[in-house]
Amino acid sequence: FEAFQHYRDTPGNDRSLGNTASSLGKGYAIVARWSSDYRWRERVQQWDNERHRMYTEAALAEVRAMGARHAARSADPYPVLTP
Repeated sequence: FEAFQHYRDTPGNDRSLGNTASSLGKGYAIVARWSSDYRWRERVQQWDNERHRMYTEAALAEVRAMGARHAARSADPYPVLTP
């Protein structure tokens, strides 16, 4: 599992089986076999997609909150501005 975590958590262009193998002091062949047996690429793609979905959801929530703040301020003729 440590090898999978390393592979999963390595940023985009640096993510590779060779990088994972050398970082953990393992042979490339064993890491490639683990990757195949446990479908690392598929699982990591799902992980990346889920992280992107959560990031997008949080960004949209912030945009909605900002819109609400702006609407509330524009409705108050004498707003109290805070730093």
